[in-house]
Amino acid sequence: MSKETDFIATALTLSKTYILEVGFRSVRLEKLLSSIKCSQTKFYSYFGNVNEFLAFVLKEEWRKMFLVIQSHLKKGLTIEKCLEIVTRVRDEHIGQSPLLMRYREESNFFGKRLQALEKSVIDFEHTMLNDLLVSYFHSSNAITSAQGLKTNKPCLSSDS
Repeated sequence: MSKETDFIATALTLSKTYILEVGFRSVRLEKLLSSIKCSQTKFYSYFGNVNEFLAFVLKEEWRKMFLVIQSHLKKGLTIEKCLEIVTRVRDEHIGQSPLLMRYREESNFFGKRLQALEKSVIDFEHTMLNDLLVSYFHSSNAITSAQGLKTNKPCLSSDS
């Protein structure tokens, strides 16, 4: 791996402990920088800002989850069975991920500062789910009849 890839992987790993400790709403730049052992200049160069970094951390968790979901989808499933498996595996994965559970617990109480993070995560999950289903069924027309796939409701809210 390159130095950049190593730095990003290390930042992801080290930040999770801090985020779990204080929660998404209480992340502070100075403490985050200290936890990932990074200068402010380097942080902004790689990640943009704190919300973009938090979104990046969550998206990495989603990517792992969608690989697990993909491994559970066998050939020949109906869209209903496919969605049933996706929902079941997704819920299991969220329940086993302390980071996603923490996000789920806090997301209903996000203030204005974290609304962009919430939107980014919702959009990312919708895109990943759509791409997964399109890939599985080999046609975007195959999923347009499935109800509720693209909503504005957060997929990681406490009532999902």
